[in-house]
Amino acid sequence: MMLRVGRTNEGNQFTFIALAVVAFVFLGAIALAPSVYRSRVRIIGKVLVLPTLVFVASFAAYAGAGFVEQAFLWPSGQVVDGDFVVKIWSGPDPSGGTTEIRALYFRGSDVTERLRRYVHHSTRPAVIIYERYESGGEVATYAFDGETFRTLRLTPLYGIPVDPDHQWSPDKTRLVLDVDGLHLFDVARWRVSRLTGEGTPPKELHSVNLAGWSPGSRRFAVIDPGKPPFPNQQPSVLTEWDAETLMARVVGCMPDPPGRGAWQDTDFAWQADSLIVTAQGPRDARCAAGLQ
Repeated sequence: MMLRVGRTNEGNQFTFIALAVVAFVFLGAIALAPSVYRSRVRIIGKVLVLPTLVFVASFAAYAGAGFVEQAFLWPSGQVVDGDFVVKIWSGPDPSGGTTEIRALYFRGSDVTERLRRYVHHSTRPAVIIYERYESGGEVATYAFDGETFRTLRLTPLYGIPVDPDHQWSPDKTRLVLDVDGLHLFDVARWRVSRLTGEGTPPKELHSVNLAGWSPGSRRFAVIDPGKPPFPNQQPSVLTEWDAETLMARVVGCMPDPPGRGAWQDTDFAWQADSLIVTAQGPRDARCAAGLQ
């Protein structure tokens, strides 16, 4: 029960050993007290030994209560954020310093242990995107909906939106994450789709840049700066993704030098929910054919 309440020191061998020693001393002192009292030791010996045993037992009980309080039962602090509460436990780590472990709750119910950080949905306070430490120290990203108490894993790595106004669609129903590939999270349907990366066609192992959403929240633009190890020295591709069909369409491509090698916000625009190239200059849509 202590582990279920505290959740913070699973695997902390020092705490378990310390508690075992405290319990052994306490029980040993209690067990010895009657034996000493019934023994043939002179009164003066009993007067000295019995208070000593009582002191040892009391000290052991006090120390044990301190360990339990600090390591298992009561958090060292908490932060209230609307219907969410973050409880914080602080304790020693193997290196001799201190470590802080946090757990997230929604209206008193456990959402996640080993919380790293989280952000709210801009229009739905009960929906959050959070990161948590997995076994082995990795960090994965999840979505949680307090209205339905659903949890969905979004990416296997860090994935908190760094630019929510840019990554969320205008109607706030979809979120684009560029984490080990391109991911699309649909809040209304409560699903995540991996658009690029390992095991998905097309296989793109490098990062891309989200270039914004269409006004109708149906499509979004992505700029592919080129494959490693020399990004921006290959043709930079401008692609339009359909959030409903999950299909991509190449809109244009920047040629190699001496032409410009990177797209700018003024080079393209949304027209009737469709992406078009607006800038003048060298363009060649055919140069993207070999990159798809």
